[in-house]
Amino acid sequence: MPAHKYIVDCNSDVLPPAYLNQNHSYNLSDIADPEYKVTIQPFHCLKPEAWPQMEEFGLDESQMRALQLALTKELAIIQGPPGTGKTYVGLKIAQALLTNNSLWSSELLGNAPMLVVCYTNHALDQFLEGIHKFLPDGIVRVGGRSSSEVLKRFNLRELTQSLKSRRIMPRHLSSAYNEIYSDLRQEEMEIQSQAVKLECSLKGVIRERFLERFISEEHWGSLHRHPDVHLWRRGRRTMT
Repeated sequence: MPAHKYIVDCNSDVLPPAYLNQNHSYNLSDIADPEYKVTIQPFHCLKPEAWPQMEEFGLDESQMRALQLALTKELAIIQGPPGTGKTYVGLKIAQALLTNNSLWSSELLGNAPMLVVCYTNHALDQFLEGIHKFLPDGIVRVGGRSSSEVLKRFNLRELTQSLKSRRIMPRHLSSAYNEIYSDLRQEEMEIQSQAVKLECSLKGVIRERFLERFISEEHWGSLHRHPDVHLWRRGRRTMT
């Protein structure tokens, strides 16, 4: 299970993400305040002394700690009451990761996606609209209860029905789509097969092969063993 040692074993010593080492540099100029965008240079984020000042990102002290935690640890939990800037910091974290995706993508996965999960549809729409401001394309909104006009063209149903989107879909998303579609087709065929068995059981006697896995080997063998005619006749004469 992902993060098992932290969530289950409650290990408080959270390690840096596996993709990050001392030789990797973050470029956070895109999330800096406009007056500092030019001055912020790439730096080694695992070196605390290399980080820019919190004022350069427009953050307060607790928000800066949250940003550093999210970008340098493989698990980060950020909480706080309403109005403390969780969404604001979360969008900066998302932008920092997406603009530095070469650090955590791989040749095998290609341009790997980021998964965003929220408790409510409204919260998800709000966060994705924030991402859309710096990422105009490449979003996929899963779920049909979105009320956002901005995200309408990114709805999964809209994307799958568009032949144009299939042609421009990144390789890893196209591969995942085909795999999921194949799995769904197999599950659909299995459901149809089980539905036929259920219908037969309601209308009459079903064939014994449908029950094979529920019958012991001894009883299954007896069902397919030819009856002993001579033994049956002797038994009949004895009875008469």
